[in-house]
Amino acid sequence: MNFGGKISYKDPNRTSKHLFFNHTLNISDILRPLVINTEEYGQKWSEASFEKKQRVPSSLKNCQELSKKAEDWLRLYPVDIIGTKVIFAGTVMQCGMCLLHVNCGGDEIELSIKSNNRLLNDALMKQCVTVFS
Repeated sequence: MNFGGKISYKDPNRTSKHLFFNHTLNISDILRPLVINTEEYGQKWSEASFEKKQRVPSSLKNCQELSKKAEDWLRLYPVDIIGTKVIFAGTVMQCGMCLLHVNCGGDEIELSIKSNNRLLNDALMKQCVTVFS
């Protein structure tokens, strides 16, 4: 994800100057844990408009290892571990939320992401593939 902008200013000689910038961000730079319980997660899951799913090969041994990695690298809150399923919640600067459901059985994991923003889903999925592979 990239963001850019332009800063306009006047130097000491009162000449107008412009500075353009462009910076690359990882989704984890703007994600923060969203502390909710399982019931709230279910409600938010049904309210979210966009869903993205993908299967990813993974060398992670169990759900606890996956949960720790998601907490540390993606800054997502581990809401609950239910058998071979783990659910996570995150927020983007306290205004948007994203939910991640992971089925971690075998040598591949199944990721489902839901939010109200398609671009957020795409960015989080890309980061998940990198972190969990």
